[in-house]
Amino acid sequence: MVFQQVMESIFTCFNRFCFDYGFSLKLSQVISNAPSSSKGPKSRVRSPPQRGYFKLNTDGSWVSMGNAGAGGIIRCHKGKWQFGYTMKIIALEAASTELIAIREGLTAAWDKGIRYLELETDAEAIRYMIENPHDYFDHQLAVLVNDLMCSIA
Repeated sequence: MVFQQVMESIFTCFNRFCFDYGFSLKLSQVISNAPSSSKGPKSRVRSPPQRGYFKLNTDGSWVSMGNAGAGGIIRCHKGKWQFGYTMKIIALEAASTELIAIREGLTAAWDKGIRYLELETDAEAIRYMIENPHDYFDHQLAVLVNDLMCSIA
């Protein structure tokens, strides 16, 4: 029983991440600089990866602490489903949920022997974090961003 409580505590601490002012500011800048459409919501069109590659599509959903999930799907260049994954996670904010979804997808792809992979996510702020990891070296999400950078390298 004690071991289970310790493991739950470690799991909770590992997945517990908070936004700081800098990330919130950058997130609002990404949202405000995004092109707007006067025709309403933009429809998402999925494109297949280039020949010889696979594509990982990920998404995270956060409602409240303890009420979050993440998942993804990997398809080949022909658009055929290869495998998918889902998980319930404990996270304080949506950004950590999205990062965990990406990290787990990259790990699963590597474990399945997939070495050529394109990543697609709908979270623009997360994409910015991955493309500019040096801006987040002291951020509370830095551990996850560094995990992703190590997976990609």
